[in-house]
Amino acid sequence: MKVRVFVIIVAILIVPPFASRNFETAAKEPLSIFDVYMALTQQDLDDFNVISSRWVEAFIDEYDRQWPDHAEFVGFFAGEPSDPEKMPTFFTLRIPEGWEMNGRVIYEQAAGVNDHTWISRAIANFLSIGQTHIMVNTFDLVKGFLPPNSLEKMSKRMNQAPRHINPFLNSKFGNVTYTYAHGWSRGGQVLNLAAEDKGTPFDGLLAWESGKDWKTVVIESPHILRTWWTPADDPKLERAMTYSRIVSLAQNLGLLIMKCDPAYLVEGGTLENYDLSIRPQDVQNYFNSKKVATTGNVATKEILFWGLDDLASYSKKGIDYFKEVLAQNKQDDVRLYMGKSYTHLTIAQDLVNGMKLLQDWVENGIEPGVLTTVMDGDIQHSRSMELENDPLQYALTINNQ
Repeated sequence: MKVRVFVIIVAILIVPPFASRNFETAAKEPLSIFDVYMALTQQDLDDFNVISSRWVEAFIDEYDRQWPDHAEFVGFFAGEPSDPEKMPTFFTLRIPEGWEMNGRVIYEQAAGVNDHTWISRAIANFLSIGQTHIMVNTFDLVKGFLPPNSLEKMSKRMNQAPRHINPFLNSKFGNVTYTYAHGWSRGGQVLNLAAEDKGTPFDGLLAWESGKDWKTVVIESPHILRTWWTPADDPKLERAMTYSRIVSLAQNLGLLIMKCDPAYLVEGGTLENYDLSIRPQDVQNYFNSKKVATTGNVATKEILFWGLDDLASYSKKGIDYFKEVLAQNKQDDVRLYMGKSYTHLTIAQDLVNGMKLLQDWVENGIEPGVLTTVMDGDIQHSRSMELENDPLQYALTINNQ
């Protein structure tokens, strides 16, 4: 009897401590983004073509936006900065603490004349919900209205960005689950073209207030320079242009003609009288190529937004683009939204709402029926109005609300 008691006591004293130690080892916390960042070597950064990197502690900026703790990398790919013939694509990568919990990555093509250093109004919002953000500049780092030497390379470079950056994220910080992109104005224009690449790495795209494509600029700008009104298929959608928009448009058109049809200017031609349809065949072929002109044959899901009071990216561009989508029978992959009160770039504050719709659509198959916007309230998608096959009537309905 005494022997049995002794054995029981020994078992009680010895077994629990071993079991407890095993449990503690299994529950070890994963490394944080900060820990991984601090463990990177110079060789890691050199292999990734990083020019500079830093850890940024949480702060509130001058616009009262909350920025979380995040790692920041500035780098490049596809070309050496010292080689003018092979200009690289530069980017700024920001990885927020906690990103590895969702793995979503959002690429942004800079708008207008901005480059990879641009702080757009959406970055802090995306970082604050744990999504990695990459600002990409496909414009050859040239400050100006349109770097002509990179015109036909922009969409290709945008699609190259995830192929370079995602492997770095996967190998060092965690697994990329979904890859998205957004851009407005010229950035959205680049995304429209990138969406039609059959090998596009993006699971979904947001193109806001985009210029549609470069061919549209050449065809429609002369009309605007002559009349000072935006073109439209219905007079209710026409808008009077401002002087500043006319100047910007003339500069863009002039640079395009200088690059693609310089003989026209040598001949004494004027911008307001340029007519692509009577120019040499090689010039027409260039502007009809997939590198600079959309077809509507998208290879991924895309959400589009145009403001009816936008003078830079006027509503006809959105209507015409969606007509191309319909002609390609791709309307199941594209959703068109239009806002009555929006001018150029005022949609920026609604980008996070739009991205949520896109992510639910891509990841969960949820139909993006209503976009909640700040200025117009709930904007109904054309499907909600049973106008999905008539983008012009959809625009008129929004205009008359």
